Formats: sequence, structure tokens, C-alpha cells
Amino acid sequence: MARPSAAYEIIENALKTEERRDIYVVAYDFKGSRSIPRFYDNLAEVLSKLGGKLIQRSVVQTRSRRCALAVVALADRYGAKVECFKASPLR
Repeated sequence: MARPSAAYEIIENALKTEERRDIYVVAYDFKGSRSIPRFYDNLAEVLSKLGGKLIQRSVVQTRSRRCALAVVALADRYGAKVECFKASPLR
């Protein structure tokens, strides 16, 4: 039996948390300039299932607290420095 992806496990955990609809911004950074293809594959799955979008290569915007927490968990899992912010539009 195949092992579930990191994204699957993280999504399952996120779905167990309380949902709150606000604007969340998650920024992450990997040391150096290394790119981790598997991270971005898993990130695409998280964003697709929980509703978020990349606004830069290392910044995600979402209206779902669950999605924000899932992106934080995924970035942590891959060793990134990560911060999550609740935002409000200026315009």
C-alpha cells in the first residue's frame, strides 16, 4: 500500500481545525536558493484542495485559516522559515 503524500496528511489535519474566513498571507523561505520540487507539488495539492493561491514563489494568500495552517505545516515539514499573517486590505 502506498504511503499518503505529505499534502494528504496535512490536509486531513487542517480539516479538523476550526475554519475562519479572513485574509491570510503565508511567507516562507528556504535557506540558500535551493528549490524543493516535492514541496511545490505538495503545495499545489494543498492550495487546490483548501483554496489558496501563490502571489509570489514564496508567498501564499488565502481566505481560509485551514489553508494557511496547512501551508505553515508543509513549509515547516520541509525545513523552511515560515510566518503567517492575518491581513486586512488597505483599499
